[in-house]
Amino acid sequence: MIDKANVTNAEQTGEDFHQLYYKHIEPLITPYENDRVKSLIKVCIELVLLTVFLPLTFYLIYNLLKTYLFMTDDINEYIILIGILIYAIWCSIIYYSASEKIREKAKIHILKPMTKLLGQIDWTDNTVVPMKEIQTFGFAMRATSDTTDDAFTGVLEDVPVNIQETELEHSEGSGKNRHSVTDFKGVAIILKMNKTFTGRTLVLRDKGQVLGLNINNKTYGGMEKVALESIEFEKEFEVYSTDQVEARYILTTSFMEKLENIKNFFNAKYVECGFFDGEILILLHTNKNLFEVGDLIHSFKNKRMYEDAYNEIKSITDMIKHLKLNIKTGL
Repeated sequence: MIDKANVTNAEQTGEDFHQLYYKHIEPLITPYENDRVKSLIKVCIELVLLTVFLPLTFYLIYNLLKTYLFMTDDINEYIILIGILIYAIWCSIIYYSASEKIREKAKIHILKPMTKLLGQIDWTDNTVVPMKEIQTFGFAMRATSDTTDDAFTGVLEDVPVNIQETELEHSEGSGKNRHSVTDFKGVAIILKMNKTFTGRTLVLRDKGQVLGLNINNKTYGGMEKVALESIEFEKEFEVYSTDQVEARYILTTSFMEKLENIKNFFNAKYVECGFFDGEILILLHTNKNLFEVGDLIHSFKNKRMYEDAYNEIKSITDMIKHLKLNIKTGL
């Protein structure tokens, strides 16, 4: 395990990732790389055996049905198709089951201690930003289901923080036309601020124009549109609030500049945020699968894999520190 004292020293002395990797991360890898190789060999053996014996079994069934039950060629073709389908499903189950176990080991035994290199923040497989809390702010109100992945919780710069990789969806249509619609996919961040709010303020992406008509509403969920001084900010976002004065107090020029940079920090498609009950919710919209540090196929000794995950987490922690939410006098 990574020693907590050494983690603090590593952060304070400004060690780059190359130094951190060889000092803290590489020693964790060897036991789990051996497990990965053993699992990969086992999966390969199982797939080879399945490839040999399953087609043989179905070939025997096919001949028995054709010889003794006088099945037609059309029915026999369906049996062959069923056999191919069973084979594909069985192979997928073998592979993904083994891969998921390896990913879980990597996250618990490598990602979790690696996260501590960035401060008082810890990886967890619990849900720390549930769908209902996101909806409390006024986002993804149609969502009825959520799929969560990695999460981080802790305190950064004296600010309590919860970070969750999540996808929110709802269903539309019926029967054959029923399908899932994604309301949000990316990273949701909840920060506790040294401020209290009497109202609710949302910063939404600007929907722009369709056929020359502005499709942004003057009201949203019982909130009124807020006009701000920054023209550049107005091009990127639409702001709605139950308290116009409070919204302008919260959304200072400094904060608006920081929010415009957040998308670049994390290479997100766009960013939205909300203020309610002394908390700020930041939604980074991205389709990228984040914080991945291991799978069945790739070697655990791939340094680039850990560097990518480390930088993804660091981009968020840097953003939180940059917002300076621990300061009471302004954003």
